[in-house]
Amino acid sequence: MQDLKTTKALVQSILERDTRARNSDYFLYFAVLQTIADKHSIDLKKIAITDFLLNREYTNLFPPFESVRRTRQKVQEKYPDLAASEEVEAGREINETAYREFARG
Repeated sequence: MQDLKTTKALVQSILERDTRARNSDYFLYFAVLQTIADKHSIDLKKIAITDFLLNREYTNLFPPFESVRRTRQKVQEKYPDLAASEEVEAGREINETAYREFARG
């Protein structure tokens, strides 16, 4: 539970200061990774993707992408002033509708 609280605080902080993170989950995730890496003196550019995905040192240190995405959703739901642009929100709604139809299918 503490990890989720830490992730929420970090995601909210990034959303408050960087509008690009509000519009892009990839950019938000990169900002989360960079913040954690800086705190632990890790150079993200020197980590191979296979090490990042499979090495317990990293999988235990960094939150999963999906946790960051879901946290972003919850923060933006609670704080509408941190929402994405109207265009991005519209696209997200279309994708959500399409996914729900696929899941029911």
